[in-house]
Amino acid sequence: MGLSSIGREMLFVGRGDAVMQRVLLPEQAASICWVGASTVAVSPTFAAHRVKLWDLKTGLQVLTIGDEIPIRPHIGAVLARTILLHFDSRRERLVTLDAFSGGLEVFSLAGKLLSRTTLPVPESERRSVLDWLAQVDRQARERSQVQTPILYYFSDVAIDERGDVWAVTERDRSRGRTTVAVAHENGKVDLQTYETPNCCAPLLAVWGDQLVQYSDAVLSSTFCVEERRIP
Repeated sequence: MGLSSIGREMLFVGRGDAVMQRVLLPEQAASICWVGASTVAVSPTFAAHRVKLWDLKTGLQVLTIGDEIPIRPHIGAVLARTILLHFDSRRERLVTLDAFSGGLEVFSLAGKLLSRTTLPVPESERRSVLDWLAQVDRQARERSQVQTPILYYFSDVAIDERGDVWAVTERDRSRGRTTVAVAHENGKVDLQTYETPNCCAPLLAVWGDQLVQYSDAVLSSTFCVEERRIP
C-alpha cells in the first residue's frame, strides 16, 4: 500500500508490484497507513484536519481526526503539511508526527487526543529551512507562481513494546553519531546519542527488543543497517 507520486491516489499493490486497487483522494496526502482490516489513515497536506480515515469497502471517508489550520496555497511559497503516520496496533493508537516541526500527537481510533508533545528540531536546521523558504517565496512571487514544497526533517517514526515513540532527530556523519528522540506516554521526551560510524541513517524500526537504524535502499547510494538493544 502506498500513495501515488503526487499523493492524490491510494495504491494497493499485489504480487509482482501490480496495482490491484486505486482510490482517488479529493486532496493531496503525505502519508498513509493501515489502521484496520479495511480501514486506512491518510494525512492530507492542506486540510483542516490532521488525519482522515477511509473505509476501503465503501470507498468513503468515515472520520476526520485532529484539528489543523487549513493551508491555502497562493502566489508565493507556503509549506505543505507533512504528517507521518504509524499505527500502534497493540494499543489501537494512531501516532502522528509533523515531519518538519516535530509536533507529535497520538489519537485513539475514535479521534480522541491521547497525548501531545514536540520532538526537538535544532534551531540551526529550522532557521536554514525558513531562510530557504523565504527565498523560494520571493522567487515565486516575482514569477506569479504557486509553490507548496514538502519538507521532511523527520523521515520516520517507530513504536516500541512499551508504547514509546522513537525518531531520529540529529545525525552527525563527520563524527559518526546519531541522536534519537524518545517520547513517552506522559509527554516527556528523552534524547539518546549513539555511536553510529557505519550507519548514520534517518530511518528506524523496532523489532522486539531491538532498535534498527537503516537507510533507504532506493534513495541511498550505500545501504546500511545497524541494530542495538533498546535500553
